[in-house]
Amino acid sequence: MRILSAIFFVFFLKFCLAQDSLQVLSIDSSSMDSIKDKPNKEKFVNYFNLAPKAVRDYTPSSFFAEYKDSTINSIEVFVIDRFDEPAFGRECIEDADFVENKRGKFSSTLVNKQLLFKVGDCLDPMLLSDTERNIRENTIYIDAIIIVTPTPYIHGVDVKVYVHDNRHWKALFWGSPTSLTLGGTFFDFFGVAQETGFYGAGLINPANPYRVGAYYQVNNIARSQIGLQIDYDKQNLSEEYGLKIKREFYAYNTKWAGKFEINNNARKIEDLNISNRYNNKFLFSEIWLARSFALKNFKEKSPTLRFIVSARGLVTKNYKIPEGQPFQNFVNSQIYLGSFGLANRNWYGFEELYKFRKFDYVPKGFNFAYIGGYEINQFLGGRFYNGITTNFSKHYEKFGYMQNEVSVGSFVRDKNFEQITFQTVNSYFTNRAKLGKLGFRQFISTNATLSFNRPNSELYNIGTTAIRGFDSQSLIATKSFVVNLESVF
Repeated sequence: MRILSAIFFVFFLKFCLAQDSLQVLSIDSSSMDSIKDKPNKEKFVNYFNLAPKAVRDYTPSSFFAEYKDSTINSIEVFVIDRFDEPAFGRECIEDADFVENKRGKFSSTLVNKQLLFKVGDCLDPMLLSDTERNIRENTIYIDAIIIVTPTPYIHGVDVKVYVHDNRHWKALFWGSPTSLTLGGTFFDFFGVAQETGFYGAGLINPANPYRVGAYYQVNNIARSQIGLQIDYDKQNLSEEYGLKIKREFYAYNTKWAGKFEINNNARKIEDLNISNRYNNKFLFSEIWLARSFALKNFKEKSPTLRFIVSARGLVTKNYKIPEGQPFQNFVNSQIYLGSFGLANRNWYGFEELYKFRKFDYVPKGFNFAYIGGYEINQFLGGRFYNGITTNFSKHYEKFGYMQNEVSVGSFVRDKNFEQITFQTVNSYFTNRAKLGKLGFRQFISTNATLSFNRPNSELYNIGTTAIRGFDSQSLIATKSFVVNLESVF
Protein backbone atom coordinates (compact mmCIF):
# COMPACT_ATOMS: atom_id res chain seq x y z
CA MET A 1 0.00 0.00 0.00
CA ARG A 2 2.86 2.40 0.85
CA ILE A 3 4.55 1.61 -2.49
CA LEU A 4 1.31 2.35 -4.39
CA SER A 5 0.88 5.60 -2.46
CA ALA A 6 4.44 6.67 -3.30
CA ILE A 7 3.97 5.86 -7.01
CA PHE A 8 0.71 7.82 -7.11
CA PHE A 9 2.32 10.80 -5.36
CA VAL A 10 5.12 10.90 -7.94
CA PHE A 11 2.58 10.68 -10.79
CA PHE A 12 0.45 13.42 -9.24
CA LEU A 13 3.49 15.69 -8.79
CA LYS A 14 4.59 15.17 -12.41
CA PHE A 15 1.07 15.86 -13.64
CA CYS A 16 0.93 19.13 -11.69
CA LEU A 17 4.32 20.23 -13.04
CA ALA A 18 3.32 19.25 -16.57
CA GLN A 19 0.15 21.32 -16.32
CA ASP A 20 2.11 24.39 -15.21
CA SER A 21 4.76 23.94 -17.90
CA LEU A 22 2.30 23.95 -20.81
CA GLN A 23 3.00 26.89 -23.13
CA VAL A 24 -0.03 29.11 -23.73
CA LEU A 25 -0.22 30.23 -27.35
CA SER A 26 -2.83 32.43 -28.93
CA ILE A 27 -4.50 32.35 -32.30
CA ASP A 28 -2.94 35.61 -33.46
CA SER A 29 0.34 37.42 -32.91
CA SER A 30 -1.19 40.47 -31.25
CA SER A 31 -2.62 38.50 -28.34
CA MET A 32 0.37 36.11 -28.20
CA ASP A 33 2.58 38.68 -26.49
CA SER A 34 -0.07 39.53 -23.94
CA ILE A 35 -0.46 35.87 -22.98
CA LYS A 36 3.26 35.26 -22.73
CA ASP A 37 3.63 38.32 -20.52
CA LYS A 38 0.59 37.43 -18.44
CA PRO A 39 1.79 36.51 -14.93
CA ASN A 40 0.67 33.29 -13.32
CA LYS A 41 -1.92 34.54 -10.87
CA GLU A 42 -2.08 31.32 -8.91
CA LYS A 43 -0.44 30.81 -5.57
CA PHE A 44 0.11 27.48 -3.87
CA VAL A 45 -3.15 27.77 -1.94
CA ASN A 46 -5.06 28.10 -5.24
CA TYR A 47 -4.16 24.51 -6.17
CA PHE A 48 -6.76 23.37 -3.64
CA ASN A 49 -9.61 25.23 -5.33
CA LEU A 50 -10.97 25.76 -8.82
CA ALA A 51 -12.09 29.08 -10.21
CA PRO A 52 -15.83 29.25 -9.40
CA LYS A 53 -18.48 29.03 -12.08
CA ALA A 54 -19.82 32.30 -13.45
CA VAL A 55 -22.62 33.56 -11.22
CA ARG A 56 -25.26 34.31 -13.83
CA ASP A 57 -28.39 32.85 -15.32
CA TYR A 58 -28.35 30.87 -18.55
CA THR A 59 -28.98 32.74 -21.77
CA PRO A 60 -32.74 32.42 -22.48
CA SER A 61 -33.90 31.01 -25.78
CA SER A 62 -35.58 34.35 -26.58
CA PHE A 63 -32.08 35.80 -27.05
CA PHE A 64 -31.72 33.68 -30.22
CA ALA A 65 -35.35 33.95 -31.36
CA GLU A 66 -34.67 36.33 -34.26
CA TYR A 67 -32.54 33.64 -35.94
CA LYS A 68 -35.04 30.83 -35.53
CA ASP A 69 -35.05 28.36 -38.48
CA SER A 70 -32.03 30.04 -40.10
CA THR A 71 -29.53 27.61 -41.62
CA ILE A 72 -26.34 27.17 -39.58
CA ASN A 73 -23.48 27.73 -42.04
CA SER A 74 -20.54 27.40 -39.65
CA ILE A 75 -19.67 26.60 -36.05
CA GLU A 76 -16.47 27.75 -34.32
CA VAL A 77 -15.29 26.95 -30.80
CA PHE A 78 -12.99 29.28 -28.83
CA VAL A 79 -11.39 28.49 -25.47
CA ILE A 80 -10.66 31.63 -23.43
CA ASP A 81 -7.54 31.54 -21.27
CA ARG A 82 -8.39 30.84 -17.65
CA PHE A 83 -6.40 33.87 -16.44
CA ASP A 84 -8.30 36.23 -18.74
CA GLU A 85 -11.29 38.37 -17.82
CA PRO A 86 -14.74 36.71 -17.60
CA ALA A 87 -16.33 36.17 -20.98
CA PHE A 88 -19.78 37.34 -19.97
CA GLY A 89 -20.25 41.10 -19.82
CA ARG A 90 -17.14 42.10 -21.77
CA GLU A 91 -17.82 44.72 -24.43
CA CYS A 92 -15.96 42.81 -27.14
CA ILE A 93 -15.46 39.12 -26.56
CA GLU A 94 -13.09 38.95 -29.53
CA ASP A 95 -10.55 40.89 -27.43
CA ALA A 96 -10.17 37.88 -25.12
CA ASP A 97 -6.99 35.81 -24.97
CA PHE A 98 -7.49 32.31 -26.35
CA VAL A 99 -5.88 29.01 -25.48
CA GLU A 100 -4.30 27.09 -28.36
CA ASN A 101 -2.19 24.41 -26.71
CA LYS A 102 -2.39 20.66 -26.34
CA ARG A 103 -5.05 20.93 -23.69
CA GLY A 104 -6.81 23.61 -25.76
CA LYS A 105 -7.20 21.15 -28.63
CA PHE A 106 -8.70 18.66 -26.22
CA SER A 107 -10.98 21.43 -24.95
CA SER A 108 -12.30 22.19 -28.43
CA THR A 109 -13.03 18.48 -28.89
CA LEU A 110 -14.77 18.40 -25.52
CA VAL A 111 -16.99 21.37 -26.38
CA ASN A 112 -17.89 20.01 -29.83
CA LYS A 113 -19.14 16.81 -28.20
CA GLN A 114 -21.62 18.82 -26.09
CA LEU A 115 -23.23 20.65 -29.01
CA LEU A 116 -26.86 19.78 -29.73
CA PHE A 117 -26.72 21.19 -33.26
CA LYS A 118 -24.49 20.88 -36.33
CA VAL A 119 -23.70 22.67 -39.57
CA GLY A 120 -26.67 22.53 -41.92
CA ASP A 121 -29.31 22.39 -39.19
CA CYS A 122 -32.08 24.93 -38.89
CA LEU A 123 -31.37 26.96 -35.77
CA ASP A 124 -33.52 26.03 -32.77
CA PRO A 125 -33.24 28.75 -30.06
CA MET A 126 -34.13 26.36 -27.25
CA LEU A 127 -31.40 23.90 -28.25
CA LEU A 128 -28.82 26.68 -28.13
CA SER A 129 -29.96 27.59 -24.63
CA ASP A 130 -29.88 23.91 -23.57
CA THR A 131 -26.39 23.52 -25.05
CA GLU A 132 -25.07 26.43 -23.01
CA ARG A 133 -26.59 24.93 -19.87
CA ASN A 134 -25.12 21.48 -20.56
CA ILE A 135 -21.61 22.85 -21.11
CA ARG A 136 -21.71 24.83 -17.88
CA GLU A 137 -23.17 21.98 -15.82
CA ASN A 138 -21.36 18.96 -17.28
CA THR A 139 -17.85 20.31 -17.85
CA ILE A 140 -15.20 22.08 -15.81
CA TYR A 141 -15.46 25.37 -17.68
CA ILE A 142 -16.13 28.57 -15.76
CA ASP A 143 -18.61 29.83 -18.32
CA ALA A 144 -20.00 29.24 -21.81
CA ILE A 145 -21.44 31.80 -24.21
CA ILE A 146 -22.99 31.25 -27.63
CA ILE A 147 -23.00 34.09 -30.18
CA VAL A 148 -25.06 33.99 -33.40
CA THR A 149 -24.39 36.37 -36.29
CA PRO A 150 -25.74 36.55 -39.86
CA THR A 151 -23.41 35.11 -42.47
CA PRO A 152 -22.15 37.85 -44.81
CA TYR A 153 -23.45 37.78 -48.38
CA ILE A 154 -25.44 34.52 -48.07
CA HIS A 155 -28.51 33.33 -46.21
CA GLY A 156 -27.98 31.71 -42.84
CA VAL A 157 -25.99 32.31 -39.66
CA ASP A 158 -22.62 31.60 -38.09
CA VAL A 159 -22.43 30.23 -34.54
CA LYS A 160 -19.49 30.91 -32.24
CA VAL A 161 -19.14 29.10 -28.92
CA TYR A 162 -16.87 30.68 -26.30
CA VAL A 163 -15.90 28.76 -23.17
CA HIS A 164 -13.84 30.13 -20.30
CA ASP A 165 -11.17 27.60 -19.36
CA ASN A 166 -10.41 26.36 -15.85
CA ARG A 167 -7.68 24.29 -14.25
CA HIS A 168 -8.36 20.62 -14.94
CA TRP A 169 -7.21 19.29 -11.57
CA LYS A 170 -7.22 20.22 -7.93
CA ALA A 171 -5.65 18.90 -4.76
CA LEU A 172 -7.89 18.17 -1.80
CA PHE A 173 -6.87 19.39 1.64
CA TRP A 174 -9.52 20.08 4.22
CA GLY A 175 -9.20 20.36 7.95
CA SER A 176 -11.45 20.99 10.90
CA PRO A 177 -11.07 20.57 14.67
CA THR A 178 -12.28 16.97 14.29
CA SER A 179 -10.98 15.81 10.89
CA LEU A 180 -8.29 16.06 8.20
CA THR A 181 -8.95 15.09 4.57
CA LEU A 182 -6.39 14.65 1.75
CA GLY A 183 -6.95 13.70 -1.88
CA GLY A 184 -7.15 14.94 -5.45
CA THR A 185 -9.49 15.30 -8.41
CA PHE A 186 -8.91 15.42 -12.19
CA PHE A 187 -11.46 16.88 -14.62
CA ASP A 188 -12.24 16.61 -18.35
CA PHE A 189 -8.93 15.19 -19.54
CA PHE A 190 -8.22 13.95 -23.10
CA GLY A 191 -11.21 15.82 -24.52
CA VAL A 192 -13.78 13.77 -22.60
CA ALA A 193 -16.22 15.07 -19.99
CA GLN A 194 -14.96 12.88 -17.16
CA GLU A 195 -13.91 13.19 -13.54
CA THR A 196 -11.92 10.97 -11.22
CA GLY A 197 -11.01 11.53 -7.61
CA PHE A 198 -9.77 9.92 -4.41
CA TYR A 199 -9.75 10.94 -0.76
CA GLY A 200 -8.76 9.78 2.69
CA ALA A 201 -9.79 11.28 6.01
CA GLY A 202 -8.84 10.88 9.64
CA LEU A 203 -11.65 11.69 12.06
CA ILE A 204 -11.43 12.35 15.78
CA ASN A 205 -14.43 10.20 16.47
CA PRO A 206 -14.08 6.89 18.36
CA ALA A 207 -17.11 5.47 16.54
CA ASN A 208 -15.92 6.49 13.07
CA PRO A 209 -12.17 7.28 13.03
CA TYR A 210 -11.48 7.02 9.28
CA ARG A 211 -12.93 7.41 5.80
CA VAL A 212 -11.45 6.51 2.39
CA GLY A 213 -12.93 6.47 -1.06
CA ALA A 214 -12.55 6.93 -4.81
CA TYR A 215 -14.84 7.55 -7.76
CA TYR A 216 -14.91 7.89 -11.52
CA GLN A 217 -17.62 9.34 -13.74
CA VAL A 218 -17.88 10.15 -17.42
CA ASN A 219 -20.65 12.09 -19.17
CA ASN A 220 -21.86 11.93 -22.75
CA ILE A 221 -20.08 8.74 -23.84
CA ALA A 222 -19.52 8.81 -27.62
CA ARG A 223 -21.94 11.76 -27.91
CA SER A 224 -24.79 9.54 -26.75
CA GLN A 225 -25.49 11.67 -23.62
CA ILE A 226 -25.10 8.44 -21.62
CA GLY A 227 -23.10 8.77 -18.40
CA LEU A 228 -21.28 6.21 -16.26
CA GLN A 229 -20.38 6.51 -12.57
CA ILE A 230 -18.43 4.12 -10.32
CA ASP A 231 -17.75 4.90 -6.67
CA TYR A 232 -16.43 3.36 -3.48
CA ASP A 233 -16.65 4.71 0.06
CA LYS A 234 -15.59 3.00 3.27
CA GLN A 235 -15.92 4.11 6.89
CA ASN A 236 -16.05 2.28 10.18
CA LEU A 237 -19.83 2.79 10.24
CA SER A 238 -20.55 1.91 6.61
CA GLU A 239 -19.22 0.67 3.30
CA GLU A 240 -20.73 1.31 -0.11
CA TYR A 241 -19.74 0.66 -3.70
CA GLY A 242 -21.82 0.85 -6.81
CA LEU A 243 -22.30 1.41 -10.51
CA LYS A 244 -24.69 3.79 -12.27
CA ILE A 245 -25.43 4.23 -15.98
CA LYS A 246 -27.87 6.98 -16.89
CA ARG A 247 -29.20 9.18 -19.65
CA GLU A 248 -31.25 12.20 -18.64
CA PHE A 249 -33.66 14.40 -20.55
CA TYR A 250 -30.75 16.66 -21.47
CA ALA A 251 -32.76 18.98 -23.78
CA TYR A 252 -36.34 20.13 -24.03
CA ASN A 253 -37.04 17.76 -26.95
CA THR A 254 -35.12 14.69 -25.73
CA LYS A 255 -37.11 11.55 -26.51
CA TRP A 256 -35.41 8.84 -24.44
CA ALA A 257 -33.99 8.71 -20.93
CA GLY A 258 -33.07 5.89 -18.60
CA LYS A 259 -31.01 4.65 -15.68
CA PHE A 260 -29.47 1.46 -14.39
CA GLU A 261 -28.04 1.47 -10.87
CA ILE A 262 -26.73 -1.18 -8.50
CA ASN A 263 -25.30 -0.56 -5.04
CA ASN A 264 -23.93 -2.88 -2.39
CA ASN A 265 -24.21 -1.46 1.13
CA ALA A 266 -23.00 -2.49 4.56
CA ARG A 267 -23.73 -0.72 7.86
CA LYS A 268 -23.10 -1.01 11.56
CA ILE A 269 -26.29 -0.38 13.50
CA GLU A 270 -25.77 0.40 17.20
CA ASP A 271 -22.86 -2.08 17.43
CA LEU A 272 -20.23 0.48 16.36
CA ASN A 273 -16.88 -0.84 17.66
CA ILE A 274 -14.09 -1.03 15.09
CA SER A 275 -13.51 -4.70 15.87
CA ASN A 276 -17.13 -5.54 15.03
CA ARG A 277 -18.26 -6.43 11.53
CA TYR A 278 -21.06 -4.76 9.62
CA ASN A 279 -24.33 -6.20 10.93
CA ASN A 280 -26.59 -5.00 8.12
CA LYS A 281 -25.79 -5.73 4.48
CA PHE A 282 -28.13 -5.15 1.56
CA LEU A 283 -28.15 -4.86 -2.22
CA PHE A 284 -30.18 -2.21 -4.01
CA SER A 285 -30.77 -2.11 -7.77
CA GLU A 286 -32.92 0.06 -10.00
CA ILE A 287 -33.72 0.24 -13.70
CA TRP A 288 -35.76 2.99 -15.33
CA LEU A 289 -36.69 3.79 -18.93
CA ALA A 290 -38.77 6.75 -20.13
CA ARG A 291 -40.09 8.09 -23.44
CA SER A 292 -41.05 11.72 -23.95
CA PHE A 293 -43.60 12.97 -26.51
CA ALA A 294 -44.30 16.51 -27.71
CA LEU A 295 -47.86 17.77 -27.40
CA LYS A 296 -48.86 19.19 -30.77
CA ASN A 297 -51.73 21.29 -29.43
CA PHE A 298 -49.43 22.98 -26.91
CA LYS A 299 -46.24 23.10 -28.99
CA GLU A 300 -46.40 26.84 -29.69
CA LYS A 301 -47.74 28.07 -26.33
CA SER A 302 -45.90 25.60 -24.08
CA PRO A 303 -42.99 23.98 -25.97
CA THR A 304 -41.45 22.67 -22.74
CA LEU A 305 -44.58 20.69 -21.77
CA ARG A 306 -44.11 16.99 -22.54
CA PHE A 307 -46.10 13.78 -22.18
CA ILE A 308 -43.90 11.10 -20.60
CA VAL A 309 -44.38 7.34 -20.33
CA SER A 310 -41.98 5.33 -18.19
CA ALA A 311 -41.30 1.93 -16.65
CA ARG A 312 -39.28 1.32 -13.49
CA GLY A 313 -38.11 -1.60 -11.39
CA LEU A 314 -36.58 -1.53 -7.88
CA VAL A 315 -35.17 -4.44 -5.89
CA THR A 316 -33.97 -4.33 -2.27
CA LYS A 317 -32.35 -7.43 -0.83
CA ASN A 318 -31.11 -7.56 2.78
CA TYR A 319 -28.73 -10.48 3.11
CA LYS A 320 -27.63 -9.68 6.66
CA ILE A 321 -30.01 -8.27 9.28
CA PRO A 322 -29.00 -7.10 12.78
CA GLU A 323 -30.60 -8.77 15.76
CA GLY A 324 -32.88 -6.87 18.11
CA GLN A 325 -33.90 -4.24 15.54
CA PRO A 326 -37.39 -3.42 14.17
CA PHE A 327 -37.85 -5.78 11.23
CA GLN A 328 -39.79 -3.07 9.35
CA ASN A 329 -36.45 -1.44 8.50
CA PHE A 330 -35.14 -4.51 6.68
CA VAL A 331 -37.93 -5.79 4.40
CA ASN A 332 -36.91 -7.43 1.13
CA SER A 333 -39.03 -6.33 -1.79
CA GLN A 334 -39.36 -6.03 -5.55
CA ILE A 335 -41.56 -3.41 -7.13
CA TYR A 336 -42.28 -2.89 -10.83
CA LEU A 337 -43.98 0.34 -11.88
CA GLY A 338 -45.37 2.01 -14.96
CA SER A 339 -46.38 5.66 -15.21
CA PHE A 340 -47.59 8.36 -17.53
CA GLY A 341 -48.04 12.05 -17.03
CA LEU A 342 -47.26 15.63 -17.97
CA ALA A 343 -43.87 17.16 -17.21
CA ASN A 344 -42.95 20.78 -17.68
CA ARG A 345 -39.24 21.01 -18.56
CA ASN A 346 -38.89 24.59 -17.44
CA TRP A 347 -37.22 26.23 -14.46
CA TYR A 348 -36.46 29.34 -12.47
CA GLY A 349 -32.87 30.42 -11.86
CA PHE A 350 -31.79 31.93 -8.53
CA GLU A 351 -28.42 33.29 -7.53
CA GLU A 352 -26.77 31.46 -4.59
CA LEU A 353 -29.92 29.55 -3.65
CA TYR A 354 -28.25 26.41 -2.29
CA LYS A 355 -24.56 26.96 -3.03
CA PHE A 356 -22.22 29.91 -2.67
CA ARG A 357 -21.28 31.70 -5.92
CA LYS A 358 -23.57 29.54 -8.05
CA PHE A 359 -26.86 29.79 -9.86
CA ASP A 360 -29.34 27.12 -8.83
CA TYR A 361 -32.50 26.02 -10.60
CA VAL A 362 -35.91 24.90 -9.37
CA PRO A 363 -38.96 23.55 -11.24
CA LYS A 364 -41.50 25.84 -12.85
CA GLY A 365 -45.13 25.16 -13.66
CA PHE A 366 -47.45 22.17 -13.40
CA ASN A 367 -46.61 18.45 -13.36
CA PHE A 368 -48.88 15.44 -13.05
CA ALA A 369 -48.34 11.67 -13.06
CA TYR A 370 -50.26 8.44 -12.59
CA ILE A 371 -48.21 5.53 -11.22
CA GLY A 372 -49.30 1.90 -11.19
CA GLY A 373 -47.48 -1.35 -10.58
CA TYR A 374 -46.98 -4.61 -8.75
CA GLU A 375 -44.94 -5.38 -5.63
CA ILE A 376 -43.53 -8.67 -4.39
CA ASN A 377 -43.08 -8.25 -0.63
CA GLN A 378 -41.18 -10.54 1.72
CA PHE A 379 -44.04 -10.65 4.24
CA LEU A 380 -47.14 -9.68 2.26
CA GLY A 381 -46.61 -11.54 -0.99
CA GLY A 382 -47.86 -9.93 -4.21
CA ARG A 383 -50.02 -6.82 -4.32
CA PHE A 384 -50.96 -4.08 -6.78
CA TYR A 385 -50.25 -0.37 -6.41
CA ASN A 386 -52.07 2.69 -7.79
CA GLY A 387 -51.28 6.33 -7.13
CA ILE A 388 -51.29 9.85 -8.48
CA THR A 389 -49.06 12.82 -7.76
CA THR A 390 -49.27 16.43 -8.84
CA ASN A 391 -47.32 19.57 -8.07
CA PHE A 392 -47.30 23.22 -8.98
CA SER A 393 -44.33 25.58 -8.66
CA LYS A 394 -44.32 29.34 -9.08
CA HIS A 395 -42.16 32.32 -8.20
CA TYR A 396 -44.11 35.32 -6.93
CA GLU A 397 -42.15 38.52 -7.55
CA LYS A 398 -42.75 40.11 -4.13
CA PHE A 399 -43.45 36.98 -2.11
CA GLY A 400 -40.90 34.35 -3.06
CA TYR A 401 -40.97 30.85 -4.51
CA MET A 402 -43.44 28.15 -3.52
CA GLN A 403 -43.91 24.54 -4.57
CA ASN A 404 -46.96 22.54 -3.54
CA GLU A 405 -47.17 18.79 -4.07
CA VAL A 406 -49.99 16.38 -3.27
CA SER A 407 -49.93 12.61 -3.73
CA VAL A 408 -52.23 9.74 -2.86
CA GLY A 409 -51.70 6.03 -3.31
CA SER A 410 -52.69 2.62 -2.05
CA PHE A 411 -52.05 -1.09 -2.48
CA VAL A 412 -54.64 -3.74 -3.28
CA ARG A 413 -54.19 -7.26 -1.88
CA ASP A 414 -56.83 -9.99 -1.92
CA LYS A 415 -59.36 -7.41 -3.20
CA ASN A 416 -58.80 -5.21 -0.14
CA PHE A 417 -57.25 -1.76 -0.02
CA GLU A 418 -54.31 -1.34 2.34
CA GLN A 419 -51.51 1.10 3.08
CA ILE A 420 -53.63 4.03 1.89
CA THR A 421 -51.36 7.06 2.05
CA PHE A 422 -51.99 10.78 1.62
CA GLN A 423 -49.00 13.09 1.51
CA THR A 424 -48.57 16.80 0.98
CA VAL A 425 -45.21 18.54 0.71
CA ASN A 426 -44.92 22.31 0.63
CA SER A 427 -41.67 24.19 0.09
CA TYR A 428 -41.13 27.92 0.27
CA PHE A 429 -38.20 30.31 0.25
CA THR A 430 -38.05 34.09 0.28
CA ASN A 431 -36.47 36.36 -2.25
CA ARG A 432 -32.80 37.11 -1.58
CA ALA A 433 -32.40 40.05 0.78
CA LYS A 434 -29.11 41.95 0.94
CA LEU A 435 -27.45 42.33 4.33
CA GLY A 436 -24.34 44.34 3.59
CA LYS A 437 -22.14 42.06 1.48
CA LEU A 438 -24.18 39.01 2.48
CA GLY A 439 -27.43 37.66 1.15
CA PHE A 440 -30.24 36.15 3.24
CA ARG A 441 -33.03 33.70 2.47
CA GLN A 442 -35.54 32.00 4.74
CA PHE A 443 -36.54 28.44 3.84
CA ILE A 444 -39.72 26.80 5.17
CA SER A 445 -40.90 23.31 4.31
CA THR A 446 -43.69 21.12 5.62
CA ASN A 447 -44.35 17.43 5.10
CA ALA A 448 -47.59 15.81 6.25
CA THR A 449 -48.11 12.07 5.80
CA LEU A 450 -51.30 10.24 6.76
CA SER A 451 -51.45 6.49 6.31
CA PHE A 452 -54.33 4.11 7.03
CA ASN A 453 -54.73 0.33 7.20
CA ARG A 454 -50.99 -0.05 7.03
CA PRO A 455 -49.61 -3.60 7.61
CA ASN A 456 -47.18 -4.01 10.52
CA SER A 457 -44.35 -4.88 8.17
CA GLU A 458 -44.83 -1.55 6.36
CA LEU A 459 -44.81 0.86 9.29
CA TYR A 460 -42.28 3.44 8.16
CA ASN A 461 -39.38 4.84 10.11
CA ILE A 462 -39.76 8.60 10.55
CA GLY A 463 -36.51 8.63 12.51
CA THR A 464 -34.44 8.14 9.35
CA THR A 465 -36.53 9.92 6.72
CA ALA A 466 -38.62 12.73 8.16
CA ILE A 467 -36.34 14.78 10.41
CA ARG A 468 -33.17 16.10 8.85
CA GLY A 469 -30.08 15.41 10.94
CA PHE A 470 -31.91 13.01 13.26
CA ASP A 471 -31.32 9.26 13.06
CA SER A 472 -33.21 6.61 14.98
CA GLN A 473 -34.06 3.03 14.07
CA SER A 474 -37.03 2.79 16.43
CA LEU A 475 -39.40 5.68 15.58
CA ILE A 476 -41.95 3.53 13.78
CA ALA A 477 -45.27 5.18 12.89
CA THR A 478 -48.07 5.62 10.35
CA LYS A 479 -48.57 9.39 10.49
CA SER A 480 -46.20 12.33 10.68
CA PHE A 481 -46.08 16.09 10.37
CA VAL A 482 -42.70 17.76 10.02
CA VAL A 483 -41.76 21.42 9.72
CA ASN A 484 -38.24 22.48 8.70
CA LEU A 485 -37.05 26.07 9.14
CA GLU A 486 -33.69 27.09 7.73
CA SER A 487 -32.10 30.52 7.51
CA VAL A 488 -29.30 30.88 4.98
CA PHE A 489 -26.83 33.77 4.83
